[in-house]
Amino acid sequence: MKIEYIREFLVLAEHRNYTLAARKLFLAQSVLSRHISALEKDIGAELFSRNTHSVRLTEFGEKAYRVFQKMTVAYDSLAKEAGEYRSGMSGMLKIGMLYYSIKRDFGDLLPRFQSEYPNISVATSPYQPHTMYEALLDGKIDIGVLWVADYPGSEQIDFNIIATSNAYALLSTKHRLAGNSSLYMGDLADETIILLEEDTIFTRAVTEALDRSGFTPVRTVYSANIDTVPFTVKETNGIHIIGGKVVFPQFDDLLAIPIKDKTMLMKRSLAFRKDNLNPAIPHFIKTACSGSVSYG
Repeated sequence: MKIEYIREFLVLAEHRNYTLAARKLFLAQSVLSRHISALEKDIGAELFSRNTHSVRLTEFGEKAYRVFQKMTVAYDSLAKEAGEYRSGMSGMLKIGMLYYSIKRDFGDLLPRFQSEYPNISVATSPYQPHTMYEALLDGKIDIGVLWVADYPGSEQIDFNIIATSNAYALLSTKHRLAGNSSLYMGDLADETIILLEEDTIFTRAVTEALDRSGFTPVRTVYSANIDTVPFTVKETNGIHIIGGKVVFPQFDDLLAIPIKDKTMLMKRSLAFRKDNLNPAIPHFIKTACSGSVSYG
């Protein structure tokens, strides 16, 4: 049973005249008659009673008319939905967020995206960089926020830069450099640098930046994770390098001072696996990049 024949039946049922219906459908009258006969054969019942003067619906034809009207509406709706899905205009998108910068990265972006693409459902999950990267590689999320670097397996990842920022030095208010409004790598020559033990992904991004700058710390210590960094800063009087201005509201004795060396600029991206064919991904990337910014 062809949907085209059903549509032709509906037009004929409305006009009750083969000549008018055929003209409306841009068909020869003989073609329309043949299609209606084929439809009746498929159904196994007459839909019209015909004589030399008129065409009218049979009792079964009246019922078929009501059913076919609903059927074509449902078909058209399904076809539209399928088209939207193929084009990425509908579907599901799973997004990973850095738990400490959700508002900065997505506070404006998510409302804009959901306004532009109301038929795409968005599921969000908070991560640290290393767990985000694992989720991305494992296919648990479609898109994640990552600093651009050469990670193990990063040849599988497409990085789309959404922001470039100075690296920041996180240090104690009692540190000798605490009075500076900005820093250069030369200022850190004799300082203890704190890296993250658990978060190997962000540590990789920072060590790459240090290599670009030609900087070798005189002493390196490791803090378990981002949440333990404030304690390590105070215990060692060291400096933790972060990719942007992160505030620890419960620690008012810490400062984040921008590092102005251009070699220490860090790029934050929306990353996804190159083999992920979710058609909603390009739309999200486009929305994000249309509002991308640089943080000083």
